[in-house]
Order: sequence, then structure tokens, then C-alpha cells
Amino acid sequence: MAAMSCVDCARPMARNSENCLYCGGKGAERIQVEKPLSCPRCKTSMDKINSEGLLLDICGDCGGTWYDIGELESYLEKTRDLADDEVHDPSEGVTHGQRTPASAVKRVYLPCPHCKDLMSRTNYGRGSGIMVDLCGAHGVYLDPEEFEQLRRFIADGGRVHKIGGAISPGTHRRKRAPSERPNARGIRKTPHDQKHSLFSSLRRLLR
Repeated sequence: MAAMSCVDCARPMARNSENCLYCGGKGAERIQVEKPLSCPRCKTSMDKINSEGLLLDICGDCGGTWYDIGELESYLEKTRDLADDEVHDPSEGVTHGQRTPASAVKRVYLPCPHCKDLMSRTNYGRGSGIMVDLCGAHGVYLDPEEFEQLRRFIADGGRVHKIGGAISPGTHRRKRAPSERPNARGIRKTPHDQKHSLFSSLRRLLR
């Protein structure tokens, strides 16, 4: 349900109110405007483009493209049987910037445009040799030319792989220190227990 706000002073209003409590102005539904994603590579705002029925995010400066979970697989499936001249690489639509070839891009760990966690460098399909930037919770980022490399991999007999979606935000588990791990009986020792065990060992050695 959309929120209400005053058209004059922009203060929030209850939905059952006819006039603003502050200035007496009329109310209207507040339209939520989606904030554009920030490009993981160059930090500029990404543009929305409609390609093959999918709404993709593309950077107008470097030509990088962001695919939400499932979008990359859908796009590869839609284009796998098309001829080369029928396939549209989303990064080719860049007009107000200059595409940076994937081979010229400095390889660093990039932040996910949604959660800002550093993404992993993942070998697509494990055997393609094409490294993509993956956030398991939100999607995949491709530098220019990487989509074309993936499409040729599929055209040469490679399989379209589902990547991402297996990890949810906040599910990364911290590795426990040896002192925090349960012993053979499943009992986790506290620092007090460890100190007591050390004194007992020293006592036995001194006997």
C-alpha cells in the first residue's frame, strides 16, 4: 500500500486524512522511485535497459552489466539458438561512455551493488575458464565482452549453469576457533575449563 504525503509541504499523512495537520494541504500517494544501482567497477549510476524481455542494469561509462539472480541464465537461454547477428550484447548499447575490454580491466574484488559485500571471482560452470563476479545472494556482474565469451562457450556445447541464489544475506558462518569447538563428547570447553585442565596437567608432571 502506497504511503500518503502532503502535496504542499511533503510531510507524511495518514491515509484517512483529507488535509495535512501541518499546513492544511491536500494529500496524495507517495510514489516510490527506485534508486539506480551503483556500478561495482566505476561507482557511477547504472541505467535500466530492456533486452530480450529482461530489465538489466548497465553502466554507461565502462559497459559493465549487472544480472539479478536468474537473469543471466534466462538471457543465455534466450540467445543460445540465435545467429551471431541476431544476438544483442547489452554492453554494446553504451553510448555516453567507452566500453572497457575485459582483457584491459584490472582484476580486483568488487562490491555487490545491493549488499556492498565483496563478490567472489567464480569460474562459470567450473570449466569454462571465464571468471565472473558473483554475489551468491543477489546476482552476477559481467565486464564488457564477458557475455560474448559466455555465449560462445554455450554455443560450443557448454551448458547453461545456474549460479547464485544458494547463499542468503547474513548466512555466512564465522569459523570457530579451536577453543570454541566441541570435544569428542560434544561439550564445548570454556576458558575456565581450559585453565583448569592446564593446571591439572602441570600438577601431574610435577609429581
